[in-house]
Formats: sequence, structure tokens, C-alpha cells
Amino acid sequence: SVNNQLKMDDFIIYDKVRGEREGGGIAIAAKKDLNPVLIAEGDSDVEAISIDIHPSKLVISCTSAYGPQQRDSASKKAKFWEYLDNIADSAWSDGKGFYLQGDLNAWLGSAVIPCDPNIQNENGKLFHNFLNRHPDLTVVNSLPVCRGLITRKRNLLNGKKEQSIIDFVVVCSRVLP
Repeated sequence: SVNNQLKMDDFIIYDKVRGEREGGGIAIAAKKDLNPVLIAEGDSDVEAISIDIHPSKLVISCTSAYGPQQRDSASKKAKFWEYLDNIADSAWSDGKGFYLQGDLNAWLGSAVIPCDPNIQNENGKLFHNFLNRHPDLTVVNSLPVCRGLITRKRNLLNGKKEQSIIDFVVVCSRVLP
């Protein structure tokens, strides 16, 4: 939905606000001259918004997403990754580019992200499976040009500190016509 509370000159902002009790939500903004169009929104189990933008002669499907928590049900996780599969598959079949960014609550581990301080967790396995199903995708965080990989630092109840990479940018490496 288009929210009138967030405003940026020359941008259209789409958002999905969580219920009052949970707070927060997700948003995606696009410059007006890219002629953004809302193409899909998740439901109560899927925090995601997808738009198409139209730079030059290209069309790119862009998704902003917040992944399920590690403790969430397998069915909620399956719905989330099914949503992303559908958006990616639709983009390919329609000859569009694909861009995904978000807090996916996933630790991919050093097999995917060099220098990742954490081993791959269950959400990371689901994300890795998504990447394997879509081999034309590249995780920008995994590229040597990416610096400052840690996207969350927090103190745990046991006094230890956690550092993790849970925010990702994924792009299509396929060359578009």
C-alpha cells in the first residue's frame, strides 16, 4: 500500500506496517521517474513488498523483505520463500531483472559469505536453497567489493556479544536485453 506518512521528494513509497502490538514493518521507495508499480504484497505470514521499476528500456522487479525469525514455524518459512520464488520466477518468465534486499534473519555462513563469523543456521539453509534454485542470482554481500559485512551487533543475555550478517542485497547476474 502507499503510505502518506513517509514522504521523500520525487519518490513513491510503498510500505507494509505490522500490527500495533508488533510495531515496525517494511518499506520500499522508488523515484517517481522510474514509474514504479506495486506487483505483490505478502500477507500476515510474509513481510514483503514487490514493485516493478522501469529504468530506460528495462523492467526490474524489486522486493523488500523481512525474513521469518529462526523460531518461526516451518510453514511460515515455507510461505516466505515461496513468495520470493514466485517473484523471481515471474521476473524471469517476463524478461525482467530481479533485485531483493532485506533483513532475511539468515546466517549464510562462510561457504557463501567469506568471513561470515557464524555457521549457517536453518534460515541460512533455506536462503541457500533459494539461491541454488535461482543460480543467476548474486549475493552482493559475498563479493570482494563489499566491506563492513557485519549488519547486526548486540549483547546477549549471557553477556556474550553477537555479530552477524543478516541483511542482504541479491541481484540478478543475468544480462537483460
